Amino acid sequence: MDLTSILKQSGAIGAIAQQLGVNEQMAEIGAAALLPSILGGFKKTAQAQPSGLDGLGGLLGQLGGVEDHISISIDGERIVAVSEADLDRTKSDGKTSSVHFLHFPFTSDQVAALRNPVTEVMVRIDHPNYGHAALVLGPIRDELGGDFV
Repeated sequence: MDLTSILKQSGAIGAIAQQLGVNEQMAEIGAAALLPSILGGFKKTAQAQPSGLDGLGGLLGQLGGVEDHISISIDGERIVAVSEADLDRTKSDGKTSSVHFLHFPFTSDQVAALRNPVTEVMVRIDHPNYGHAALVLGPIRDELGGDFV
C-alpha cells in the first residue's frame, strides 16, 4: 500500500479536500504530486540515522514544532505555513505528528506570481534537525495555480 492510499483510508485526503474546497480526486492528485519531493528528502534523512528507516519514530521525536518551519517561496518571498489550530501536532516529549494540515496565506500578487511560469517557486522545511527544499515545477505548479479562484 502506498502513502497516498494510507492518507485516503485514514481520512486525510478527505480532510485536505474539505479544507481546500476541492474534490477528493484533486486533493489526492495534489498529495501524490508533492509527497515524492517532500518524502524523498525525509527518507534520505531517516536513512542517514544509525537505525535507518526503522528509526523513523526517533526522527519524528527530534522534529517537534516542524510545522513552524515550513514555507513556500515565490521569487524569494517567503510565505510561512499556518498550521491547523484544532490540536497541537507536537507532543510534550517533543515528538511531532507524521501528518500536519497547513495553510499558506497567499496574497493576490503572490498567486499571480505563482501562475507565471518564469517565477521560481520552492517548498522549504528549515527545522534545526531537518532541512529540505524542492522546486515546484510543471504539472505540480499548474495544479497549485489552478487551486486558487
